[in-house]
Amino acid sequence: MDHEIILSSNNLTIKQVSLFASKKIKFTISEKAIDKIKEKRNIIIERLGENQSWPSTKAEQANEKSNINNNNSSSNSNSSTSSKSGSNSGEKESTSTDVIMNQQGTLIPILHEQLLINNSSVIGNQYLSDKVTRAALLIQLNLFCSGNSGVALDVVIWLAKRLNEDNLPLAIDGCSLGVSDQVALAQMSLPLIGKTIPLPNGNQPPIESENINKVPSLFPPPSSSPSSDQGSSSGSTNNNNTTTTTTNIKERSQTSIQLSMKESLSLINSNSITLAQGAILLNDINTLMGGLDVSACFALEAFRGNLNSINSIVAKVHNQTGQVQCNNNLQNIMNFSKLWDHSESRFHQDPLSFRCISQIHGAAYSAYDWCHNIYEKEINLSVDNPLISSEDYNLYSNGNIDTSLLALSMDTLRSALCKCLKISGERLIKLPWKPFGNIPPSTNANHFNNHSLIVNLCKLAASSIGKCCQLASPTLNLYGGYQLDEGFEDTAPSTPLSIENTKLLLEEGWKIITIEIIISIFCIKQREISSSSLGFGLRSLYNNIIPLIPLNQSVDNPIVFDTRKIESLIKTHISDNT
Repeated sequence: MDHEIILSSNNLTIKQVSLFASKKIKFTISEKAIDKIKEKRNIIIERLGENQSWPSTKAEQANEKSNINNNNSSSNSNSSTSSKSGSNSGEKESTSTDVIMNQQGTLIPILHEQLLINNSSVIGNQYLSDKVTRAALLIQLNLFCSGNSGVALDVVIWLAKRLNEDNLPLAIDGCSLGVSDQVALAQMSLPLIGKTIPLPNGNQPPIESENINKVPSLFPPPSSSPSSDQGSSSGSTNNNNTTTTTTNIKERSQTSIQLSMKESLSLINSNSITLAQGAILLNDINTLMGGLDVSACFALEAFRGNLNSINSIVAKVHNQTGQVQCNNNLQNIMNFSKLWDHSESRFHQDPLSFRCISQIHGAAYSAYDWCHNIYEKEINLSVDNPLISSEDYNLYSNGNIDTSLLALSMDTLRSALCKCLKISGERLIKLPWKPFGNIPPSTNANHFNNHSLIVNLCKLAASSIGKCCQLASPTLNLYGGYQLDEGFEDTAPSTPLSIENTKLLLEEGWKIITIEIIISIFCIKQREISSSSLGFGLRSLYNNIIPLIPLNQSVDNPIVFDTRKIESLIKTHISDNT
């Protein structure tokens, strides 16, 4: 498979993350990103190297200078440091201009490996899936490509190699509050120092020996025809640096890598896992929204609804972006339906759950676009603390790890989806009602069986809708009153909970969509409407579902109706056509 994603810290998309998580695409790292990584690492070496109190600073500085191009450091070596370290992992920000000295004048120990181990406590058996882990590591690498973390190039190469080989680490899910996924990220980083968390049975999995001689083809070759002397120098340096770095890794360890200044902080100081879960979920939500439109169209066919509500003139007059998008989708699905003939509709004005589909679904489309744009921007934004600045070569303490906007946008989207599912419930319940459905009466025992089955399905839908209403509650302000890390961590937006609740809502949502489609097909058959009279976007799905529905089951030998195969078929159909 050819490389398709070029990591540069500014153009990774949610679609790419989702494809990579499913192993359908590979990645490479841009030359520009390599230059930024080396440049920002130089700042770390020079700025922290000025403080002679930092343990082993001189040795680390000398070692790294041999591996990293130092073009930009000499002219800035005398600039002052305005802000020093501070993170969510227990290292407090110093009030002194000296980043290392505390009030007693003693040295704060280098965290490095201890920081990863101390933040890797294991609780529960809910491990991150391979899909989420894969996506999280890709996002983490993309953020490192900005250089703002200050991580050295050899660490980036190690991480890229591991991900390229799909050698995924173990990590526990459900450990974050939305201000850095530090616990799970620390667990995912343990293999860098030759360790790992236990398996569910308590046993330690083996750490595979790395074939360190194999340099991954993750970096594009330098330009053979540089536009300037400076470009030529940069290209040569990139190539030589990769070789030098690989040699350095060989000397360090076959199974681990020696972490240096700030690297352990950067490894655990991001929201990569939360973003990975959100990105994958947004891709799934897009499919669900397609399912909502399809199920609504099935209900319109079964109800013999009035399609004036989705006429282009209506959307043109009230041209909210989401409504127009939904209106176009509904029209495409209902193309060639007999319902466009006004004589087919039974009411001049349908109930609002039928008449307001494009408005309510349109609100969800607008919420989706807002949420999608926020998450897609965030997977390209560094949240490292402290931040490494290339403008004034200083370190800046900050709170970019807060994900309130992510929580707010996901809460909004979940609420909008819940509204769509609630009106689906209103429609599906009305379909068999005599005052609304007006289904032709029959004394046939099979039809009586069908009606009993429909009533049972309506009850199941009502149960799922009740769960959705509970899950739709916002999570942004649920966390409060806690004083963690001696008061340094006193707020959190609960973004992971917002994502988890949205995921659970989707599970219930597919049940509701499936039930609405099944009940609609029952009613369509009872009205004796042929599949060729349906909207063109419904016909193939209708024909595939019909054999799975017990339309003519015997009264003497009834069967238990299992909707799960139909739900799977609907999901696949919508996914393939979205």
